[in-house]
Amino acid sequence: MRVPLRWVSLLLLVLIASCTPRAHTLILWHALEGEHERALLALIDRWNQSASADFVVVPEQRTADLQHRALMQRFEDGRAPDLVLVTPEQMVVYAQRGYLTALEPLIFSADPALGLSAPEREALFPFVLIAGRWNGRLFGIPQGGQMRLVFVNQLRLQEMQNVFDREVSLPITTTVLMEQCAKASDFALGRACFAIAAEAITLEEWALAYGADLPEGTKPALDASAARTALNALLEQVNQFHAVRVRTSLEAEALFAAGDLLFITAWSGRARAIVQRVRSAENFPLLVTVLPSENGTARAPLRAPLWVIPRTDATRQQRAWRFVRWLLEPEQTAEYAARTSELPAHREALPLVAETLLGTPAAPKALAEMLAAAAPLPPRAAQGCIDRVLARALSLSLSSGEVEAQLAETQAELQRLETRYCLGEMLKPSAQTVAR
Repeated sequence: MRVPLRWVSLLLLVLIASCTPRAHTLILWHALEGEHERALLALIDRWNQSASADFVVVPEQRTADLQHRALMQRFEDGRAPDLVLVTPEQMVVYAQRGYLTALEPLIFSADPALGLSAPEREALFPFVLIAGRWNGRLFGIPQGGQMRLVFVNQLRLQEMQNVFDREVSLPITTTVLMEQCAKASDFALGRACFAIAAEAITLEEWALAYGADLPEGTKPALDASAARTALNALLEQVNQFHAVRVRTSLEAEALFAAGDLLFITAWSGRARAIVQRVRSAENFPLLVTVLPSENGTARAPLRAPLWVIPRTDATRQQRAWRFVRWLLEPEQTAEYAARTSELPAHREALPLVAETLLGTPAAPKALAEMLAAAAPLPPRAAQGCIDRVLARALSLSLSSGEVEAQLAETQAELQRLETRYCLGEMLKPSAQTVAR
């Protein structure tokens, strides 16, 4: 059968149009792996296939160390990519050297394609515009993040009602929490209130619950008063067998799943795994919340990789920001959260992921309250080393009982780290240990 010439010509035009590359590309570097990489690539594919996208995003993946070395060389050569996903430690290194563009001019731009209006900024959770702030300027934006959560055995909580002869809920202050731990523990039955794994939660994070500040800047600072209070409180719980020391967070999870602990702390990325372990063991109802604080205002540590835009020309910078801005929209941040267990950046994303985010149904309102308490650790180039020093300080303090001496030694060691670059471990839900 002969095909009319006009149909052949039309077919050729369609094929030519579909094969013609778009005029512009955005080169994106990242060090994500596994489900995180797959989630990002799925979003990039959606952008590239959108009829409204006027540039193509081209992703390149490297390990964190290889990416850092390549970036430092590219910055020096003036051949930096358009957009990079980095750790907070790396962001500080690049910002110190003037390699990054500050994001405020883009965020507050009068151009509606770039700027975020006041309602749009309010729709983002506070941590989004805080996590990448260094030296008074915003250099990085998180697409999502992980925060320290508390997983509570509600069955054990209900049992405590008989002891107190009233309804019992997780208290709003750490002092009352430690008092309740005495009632929740039974050494003879092998029951404790919680577990302490030094490599899974650092002294700084415990100190945060006891009123410590998180000062900006590269200089590590340990709030001695709050840390002293936290260490003494933890030491008392260990000595009275209300808290048990374990080597890893996985050991704590196993004890919790067996019903031997009232609560455990873990990064939100471990939520689904913890829920599954509980269902496979004792299958008790779970309550997910955040640690209380000494002053009643909960603050939960949050960590997240950051999108940064290298200093290039204005057109490339605007193109990079437009893509980041798109990633922060409810649909995109919800999809990324659903695929990776990362907490979303946008309030309107919560109804889309509330049923699956933590592995157990949660009301969007409760999730919003938890995310409002997220306190990003300030970007510090030496954070990886700081975490290891603080984890060791927690372990040695509880082993020796010499809180004052250990705090003095820890502070001196932290001061020596001021100008170092120490990359921490990437936060991965499937990692053996998800804390850095």
